[in-house]
Amino acid sequence: MSDSDNQEPMRPIPDGGLKDAMPTWLKRPPAWRSLPTVDERIERTLPEPDTSVIDPTSLVDVSDLPQWLQTIAAREVEKLPEPDDAVQHAIKVVQAEEAEAPELVDQSDIATPAVEPVVHPTVVEPTSASGSTRVLWAIIAILVIAVLILGALQFV
Repeated sequence: MSDSDNQEPMRPIPDGGLKDAMPTWLKRPPAWRSLPTVDERIERTLPEPDTSVIDPTSLVDVSDLPQWLQTIAAREVEKLPEPDDAVQHAIKVVQAEEAEAPELVDQSDIATPAVEPVVHPTVVEPTSASGSTRVLWAIIAILVIAVLILGALQFV
């Protein structure tokens, strides 16, 4: 006999009064139950793109700025003072030194002899197990045996 042949209604699950104690927001069915199906869904179209020209200077005016920025914008630009004769002399000396400096030789043109490094093989000798290593392995062995015994006792 299959489940489809048995048409008796399903009994409610006992909840011990939980359904009556739930707040109203929990009693509401989930939102996905009321979603429209594919056939019921209405396709929305995008609005026409905005092609108007925006002038950034019309967005913000100097009067929109804080007072301290308005003060900076209102002041006159001071001219930089002319360089002193000492500065002009220093510039001429530096330029003359650069002109007299010898050009650097391109290092890629110089042939360097290839020197192969000498490799000495290292000999690794096996070390004997120390006492602390033996203790560590003994503890691990005891733990493994304890886990196996507890696992076997679980099935008894």
